[in-house]
Amino acid sequence: MLKNSFSKIIFFLFFALNLIAGDCNRIYFLSNEVGVEGDNVIAYKDATAFYKDRYMRADTIVYNQKSGDIEFFGDVTLVENGLYFFVGDYAKISLEGNSTIKNMFLYHKPRHIWLYSEQSKATKDQYVLKDTFLSSCRSEDPDWGFYINDGIYNKKEQYFQLYNVILYASDIPVLYLPYISFSINKKRKSGLLMPEFGYSSEEGMFFAQPIYYVPNIWSDFEITPQIRENRGQGVFLTYRFMDSLYSQGEITTGYFHENHYYFQNENLAHQNEYGFRFKYKSSSLLKNIDDNFYLDINYLNDIAYLYLQRYKDKNTEVSNLIESKLNYLVKYNNNSFGFYNRYIIDTTKQSNDDTLQTAPQFQYHHSLDSIFSNVLYSFNYNYKNFVRKVGATAQQHELNLPITIYWNLFNNYLGLKVTENLYFSYLDFRDYNQESSFFRNYHQIEIFTDLAKKYSNGYFHSVNFAADLTIPDIETRKGFYKNTSLVPIEKIEDFEQEEKLDSTLELKFSQYLHNRSGREIFFHKIFQPVIVEDGKIIKPDKLNNEFKFYFTKNFSFYNNLEYSFDVHQLKNTSSTLEYKNNDFLFNISHFKSKSNPIKNQNDNELFEDYEFISTEIDFKFSDKYTFYGHYAYNLFDESLRSWGLGYEMRKRCWNYKINYKEEFRPVLTQNGVKSDKEKMLYFMIELYPLGGFEYEVR
Repeated sequence: MLKNSFSKIIFFLFFALNLIAGDCNRIYFLSNEVGVEGDNVIAYKDATAFYKDRYMRADTIVYNQKSGDIEFFGDVTLVENGLYFFVGDYAKISLEGNSTIKNMFLYHKPRHIWLYSEQSKATKDQYVLKDTFLSSCRSEDPDWGFYINDGIYNKKEQYFQLYNVILYASDIPVLYLPYISFSINKKRKSGLLMPEFGYSSEEGMFFAQPIYYVPNIWSDFEITPQIRENRGQGVFLTYRFMDSLYSQGEITTGYFHENHYYFQNENLAHQNEYGFRFKYKSSSLLKNIDDNFYLDINYLNDIAYLYLQRYKDKNTEVSNLIESKLNYLVKYNNNSFGFYNRYIIDTTKQSNDDTLQTAPQFQYHHSLDSIFSNVLYSFNYNYKNFVRKVGATAQQHELNLPITIYWNLFNNYLGLKVTENLYFSYLDFRDYNQESSFFRNYHQIEIFTDLAKKYSNGYFHSVNFAADLTIPDIETRKGFYKNTSLVPIEKIEDFEQEEKLDSTLELKFSQYLHNRSGREIFFHKIFQPVIVEDGKIIKPDKLNNEFKFYFTKNFSFYNNLEYSFDVHQLKNTSSTLEYKNNDFLFNISHFKSKSNPIKNQNDNELFEDYEFISTEIDFKFSDKYTFYGHYAYNLFDESLRSWGLGYEMRKRCWNYKINYKEEFRPVLTQNGVKSDKEKMLYFMIELYPLGGFEYEVR
């Protein structure tokens, strides 16, 4: 046996062996001592090897030139592609990609996840794991982790497939899973999303399991079957896609079947609810043109279809009017051309044959432009085609032309602006030949000033005053615009009538104060419309006053009120006193609304007055723990409006949230006001980066 030994080298010896022709397949050793025994190159005493994207270090490294295998002994560390860190007692790696590692510690730095395996085998594409512990918490006493009997990790896809898994919370086993798979790659991947659980006294248990499928890089599917114990079952599908860098779309459809008992007991309109929605938008539909395209098509047979899609959104307010749109807008310099279509489904009706639709609408707009240095104008033309099967239909043409002249006076201390407004509308009813037209000319005169001053202490104060006077002038009406009874067509009342324009004077005031660092100290705004007739001030309209003052950077007071001179009282007022910093929030608010009396069927007056006080608290014990709560009390009827408490823990490797809420909702009836109480318990847990689940009980 030929033996060469190199020892007691003062400097590192950099030794390169040529494996295959080409520098890309060369392996390098760096060590205090290197020896050769037959086919083996042995690096002693804190040895390091480099090969392609691998950095490998151990007390001793043995490389077999014939087989291409490398063995590592003692304090083994390997880094692959800058992402994976392996620490073990022994490792055997083939340059072809196969390896064996004992007592391996692997750390994936980008996703902060690690595992410890008593023994693992690796190929070029995957690791085969045996008796492994996995977690994303700190390695010393982790909060949670998986004990894995067998498993596979795909290096290329960054995907785990684990068998016979036990979830531990600290040292306590809490859940057994025969199989689990997940990806630590941020790229989208097919699989199961977070399930939804819930319970309500009306519908019983609820369960939905979203299934996610990614066929390619530009689209994905989400299929969500759901079961509502007492109500029924259904399935909902969403397909999302991107067909260019500037456009994307989404298709949603679904079907839900009501159980016969629930259908009969609740007296529902439909036993089967279904719907469809197609959304598409593009910011560059045609090349070399500044355009925008938006399409939103909706169809459903029952408004309940929208509520049934997600359990947690069951209390979301949904309009009874379901709208479909097709909009296309082209811009060229100061000009824009718009093409619009709108179709409405009124879910309160059995048939929408008499619902007024707009198809199509065309708009031309010339944005604000100058004729001379102080003369500005804009122009707008609108064409609308109103259609339906039952009732009046028409075409409408609208023209709007404002022309403004402005002057800066007294060295820019005062501004004067005079605007002439010309508006014309023509309605052509298809089933009636009489002309219906409207023309209006009115004037606007505005005087304003903007003042600002910086004080010697660095504070900056700005003030704005403005008075805007509107004076109606010429107004002509024919046909429908003069009197709707002159056009005897069915459902003529669905068309908008032009209201009479009154003379008004709007007085505006605002001021702001900032300190030397630019932080706002306070702002104050006042808006006061005044009704004017025949050049005389008749009476002031509602006064609006808004104010906010910062006592310190974190401590503030806000108030907004509306005063009516008709009834000589505050119509609405809201106030909030708040302290807020990065770790603590506390506020207390008061709101009051004074409404005019209404009468019920028994001719008894009912008041919609509304007054309540509320408070909110959010307190962070540390970077990880947060306590929060709220309380609202109705002062008008002396009843509790809502209250709730919650706790949240958030760490890098996992988080959970639990809260409880009770809400008392007032319902106005002919016999007075009653309250319906709803209780809700919500729990959510998430293990990073696996995901988690949430559960809600109502």
